Amino acid sequence: MPRAPCTFKKRDLKTAVKAVEEQTGRKVARVRISRAGEIVLEMACVGPAAPAPAEDDDPMAARQRELGLLPKEP
Repeated sequence: MPRAPCTFKKRDLKTAVKAVEEQTGRKVARVRISRAGEIVLEMACVGPAAPAPAEDDDPMAARQRELGLLPKEP
């Protein structure tokens, strides 16, 4: 079965993995390329994330911390 041409390079994948790891402070456990050509990064599980403080100034950052996408605040 023929496949669609690749729309990104290995360099793009390396950049995406590096950026995600730097922003989240977590390691990428697995990389999948969907049939539509999208890069899907699966993060390593480190345990349940602590809930974000209620007085957080940035609601988006609070939600990302709740989902474990951002590191916990000290």
